[in-house]
Amino acid sequence: MRFYTAPLLLVVLTFATSLPGQEPPENSRTLEDRITTLERQVAALETRLATQSAVGAGSLASSEAGLRAQSVLDRLDRELAALNREVRRLGRQAETAQRKAGEAQRTAQTALNTANRALSR
Repeated sequence: MRFYTAPLLLVVLTFATSLPGQEPPENSRTLEDRITTLERQVAALETRLATQSAVGAGSLASSEAGLRAQSVLDRLDRELAALNREVRRLGRQAETAQRKAGEAQRTAQTALNTANRALSR
């Protein structure tokens, strides 16, 4: 699960920023900010995990140090899982925004067509 987080964030970021032919929704900046924040948090967690693994490798001989390291690793795993849930939620929001933008575009096109027909009469 740890190794799939960065590619998952990249996919969500790519999807959220590549809505073809449409104006970005007003809240897209907030979405991008949240994704950037999540990426920073994942990077920080991965760094902390690597540090804990490197430091803990020499001290796992004692059971107390091993339990502390395991506790930290478990907490980091839970935080990563929470971040993954947040990324999936943001992906769903991006999909919803894309659908709504498509609907708005179709509604605007219909209104434009109706107005053109009214003017041509």
